[in-house]
Amino acid sequence: MANYALFVGIDWAAEEHQVALVEPEGNQLKQLKVKHDGEALKRFVMELLTRVDGDVSRVVVGIEMTADAVVEVLLERGIAVYGLNPKQLDRFRDRHSLAGAKDDRRDAFVLADALRSDLRLFHRMQLGDARIVTLRELSRARSEIVDQMQALNNRLWQQVHRYFPQMLELGSFHTDPWLLDLFELVPTPRLLKCLKRPKVEALLKKRRIRRFDADTVMTTLGKTALPVAPGVAEAASEHARMIVAVLRAAIAQREHADRRIEEVLAELEPAPADDDAPPRTRDVDIVLSLPGVGPIVAAILLAEATSALLQRDYATLRTRSGVAPVTSQTGKQRPVALMRHACHPRLRNAVHIWSGVAIQHDERLRALYARLRGAGASHGRALRGVGDRSLAMLVSMLKSNTVYDPSRRASAARPAAPAAHP
Repeated sequence: MANYALFVGIDWAAEEHQVALVEPEGNQLKQLKVKHDGEALKRFVMELLTRVDGDVSRVVVGIEMTADAVVEVLLERGIAVYGLNPKQLDRFRDRHSLAGAKDDRRDAFVLADALRSDLRLFHRMQLGDARIVTLRELSRARSEIVDQMQALNNRLWQQVHRYFPQMLELGSFHTDPWLLDLFELVPTPRLLKCLKRPKVEALLKKRRIRRFDADTVMTTLGKTALPVAPGVAEAASEHARMIVAVLRAAIAQREHADRRIEEVLAELEPAPADDDAPPRTRDVDIVLSLPGVGPIVAAILLAEATSALLQRDYATLRTRSGVAPVTSQTGKQRPVALMRHACHPRLRNAVHIWSGVAIQHDERLRALYARLRGAGASHGRALRGVGDRSLAMLVSMLKSNTVYDPSRRASAARPAAPAAHP
């Protein structure tokens, strides 16, 4: 462990952060409040450096918040910053107050004291590549947009179902975006008489819909309408049209995020290699070569597991993504493997999606999934097994700097031909 002379705990807040300064012996030097503005943060960093004669290697900071201006200011000055999980902080707080008392001053001290006694348990944060930061924000923003789209689709379904359920027999607004165009053509059953067959044919052709023809669409929409009270259809359709307008804006933003993610992935550069070594393949190209991995999953892996990928750390990857089980054993009870809940939720979702797509495209992973299911594993447990195998394969490829080649796996799995008799 580094020879730190000053341990700093920061209890983050929106307007003022509570800070505790602690000596290596555990004595508290000072408690102070730092406003969340540029000048106050600058003075705070200068005070820390003054206490260690300008030697940034002798200062270490602990904080719960892992992405904030406070963290970035400290990292830019070269100060070591460690992130503590809120559950860890809660457990360390019990060391100092059995009654469960909690206040900002105590939490700041607990953060600093935990660094002093158990630094090895915490994750050190790094100031990453600017493109990785952009990729992280884009992928997170896209996830938020997708969640909003799901909520909007649910609201739209609710309104249309009130007075026009036959529209929903043609599909879902969430999975069949062409229904939005159809709804705008005929928002109420009363306007169906104004809908001409050529318009429906043009819509189906433009959207490349082959499941239905124009006659099927017209017949489905022409079913007997629900007997609703006067004004209900008009009011609900007006509400639905407003939702459609917001939904279209969300769809445009998601498509913009998709384009930007692909652009940023294309801009990522390979890790520097030795002068005598051949040019290295970019990590992003290795990740994208795997079956089941597309730009969105690749962006989440690269943005949320940056350090683990750079260090080729399989153990950390499988733990943070939740595919590594947790073993429980008490007394003479046999060990029981349980699902890991303490993990990175975005990584868990990305690996789950990756595994689900991979078993559709890779024969060996599909066989692994079938074996796990045959042994009694649930669908989720089997997918975690596939994800675990895929992560091991990814780390091996990163270490050897090779992209995925299905033909090599097929040749390795194929038994050797028997020797011919003379």
